[in-house]
Amino acid sequence: MKKNTLLLFLIILLSACNDTEKKTSDTTDSATAVSVQPEVSTAEIHIEPKYNPIDELKQPHMQQALLDAIDSWYKQKGDSTSKYKEDNQVVTLTDSYLKDFFADADLSKVNSESGASRKYDFKKSLAPYRDSSECMDEISLRHIKEDDSYLFQVTNYYMVDEDGRSECYGSDKLIRFRMNGQEISIIDITYAG
Repeated sequence: MKKNTLLLFLIILLSACNDTEKKTSDTTDSATAVSVQPEVSTAEIHIEPKYNPIDELKQPHMQQALLDAIDSWYKQKGDSTSKYKEDNQVVTLTDSYLKDFFADADLSKVNSESGASRKYDFKKSLAPYRDSSECMDEISLRHIKEDDSYLFQVTNYYMVDEDGRSECYGSDKLIRFRMNGQEISIIDITYAG
């Protein structure tokens, strides 16, 4: 009987050890699974898309808002853009130029020092100079980080013949503006060259 009791005790002990080993293994696997795949509610994750004003300016209604802001600026300063639209020597930023610019310019360069640009042939020159295909015109746009504004630079190049040689010179129209959501405000418009 002692042998049977001892044998029964060993069987129970081995069974108990086997069950404990199995429970420890199950607990470890379960804990590992929880730590590798934690439950996360999708309601807790919220990523805001970064606001990019240039994406806004690609929209035709925002391009029109820019042109309207330019017109308003001239009217406030006692002048009208119609005078400049009729003047063959001054290049005016128009809806077709804006549409072409936003379709073709590398807009990823707007934040660089040189900005994004596109070549044009405005077919205009300051008198008495001449327009030339050797002097390609340009529109560029760059971001001015210091005051979070933007600068459109419309450059009209023309050929100047002096002292028996010809060189390209340019005149610039600089349009500085700021964007606040759907609102555009002109800071300044200047001419150079």
